[in-house]
Amino acid sequence: MTTTAPPTPLGDFDAATALQPQQAGFSAQIDADWLQGRTAFGGLGAAVALRAAQRVVADAGSQPPLRSVDVDFLAPIAAGAVEVQAHILRAGRAITWAEATVAQDGRVATRLRAVFATARPSAVRVPPPTATPATAAEAAVAMPYIEGVVPRFVRNYEMRWGSGPMPFRGGSASHIDGWVRSRGPATGAPALLGLLDAWPAPVLGLLTAPAPASTVRWSVQLLDPEAVAALDGQQLFHYRSDAVAAADGAVTFTARLADASGRVLAISEQLAVVFDQR
Repeated sequence: MTTTAPPTPLGDFDAATALQPQQAGFSAQIDADWLQGRTAFGGLGAAVALRAAQRVVADAGSQPPLRSVDVDFLAPIAAGAVEVQAHILRAGRAITWAEATVAQDGRVATRLRAVFATARPSAVRVPPPTATPATAAEAAVAMPYIEGVVPRFVRNYEMRWGSGPMPFRGGSASHIDGWVRSRGPATGAPALLGLLDAWPAPVLGLLTAPAPASTVRWSVQLLDPEAVAALDGQQLFHYRSDAVAAADGAVTFTARLADASGRVLAISEQLAVVFDQR
């Protein structure tokens, strides 16, 4: 499937992840401006799947708050049309599980599972953590876009680097601390996935030469579902990621996204592979 559509305005994440209802499921158009090498960047593919999962849950008559998302990245997604399927795995009184897939040319490329849980009274209450940026947004360095070096989709975001080595600088630290916002409309939990996944793996700063890296599996926990549902991606968000361990080409790292007040909205864990020696 190689059909194309007019490009979306720069930074318009909502338009780039929009769904079109089909006789069975949905379709979406992946714009070349959202590519990372030969594939759409993971946050975009995951957001398309999440929109479908949210749609089928809403169509079932309710929309409990989204609490958790797990994503498997199985294959690249090229620019062009994709087919999106979603269904409810189970709907209980308090918790609903939904699954969605994004496929291209008959092959599933991204699989997402989402957990929705209704708010209920509980004596258990632990406030979400707060984030303390290493560098204030005003002092952080704007990440430049360099054609052929920086992934194409990065143009859709304003990214400010606070601390940690930039990719391929041969640094000694394996973390990233910075600020990010969308350059166009980006709302709700799908936009959150884009903001979280816009950054490179924190271990790439250890390398001295460019090398590809790819996320295999991703888990995101929403700590403040109401704030995420009302999210406007055009405000500045603080991002922090840290490598947990890396060996044999496999990297596990955690990340968190907070608003400007320091309230952490979501945390994530990713398994990525780095192809620096082939």
